[in-house]
This record gives sequence, structure tokens and C-alpha cells, in this order.
Amino acid sequence: PTLTAMLYDPCQPVHEHMSILDTKKIARMYRSEKIPIHDDRVLISGSDPPDDRFPRYARFRVRIEEIFLPPHLISGLAQPTFTLPDKEW
Repeated sequence: PTLTAMLYDPCQPVHEHMSILDTKKIARMYRSEKIPIHDDRVLISGSDPPDDRFPRYARFRVRIEEIFLPPHLISGLAQPTFTLPDKEW
């Protein structure tokens, strides 16, 4: 299960590509959805059905949603932009 939102930035040094952005209250597992909303927020919903391997986290949650706010919406910084290089990844 995961409780964190992560950001992948290929422009950072090799061992710094991933950074943790936020921690949520509901554990998300295999069957969860993340839907970008037009104003840059992200709707997060779903989880897995009960699983004895993760009794603390494995509660079936269908109707509970969370909204993730990217850092630029909270801090007032400019919205990030992405430029892809003309090379193979």
C-alpha cells in the first residue's frame, strides 16, 4: 500500500529523479484511480478489497475520494512545464 504522492523528474540527477510530494490518509493499492482535473488538482479514489496480508490498510473504499493539490497550487509558484529532449529515453 502507498500513502504518498510521488513526482518523477527526469531532469534531476540520477538518484534524485523521485521526490515525495504529500502524504494522504487513505492507503491506495492496486485498484485505485488518479484523474487529473482541469485546474491541476488530482482526484484520487478506490483501493483494493480486503486482504489479510495488509489488515491495517485493506479496507474496501469506493465512495471516499481525496483531492491532491500539486505544490504549485499551494505555494503560488508557476505551473511546471515540460520539454522533451530530441533523444531516446
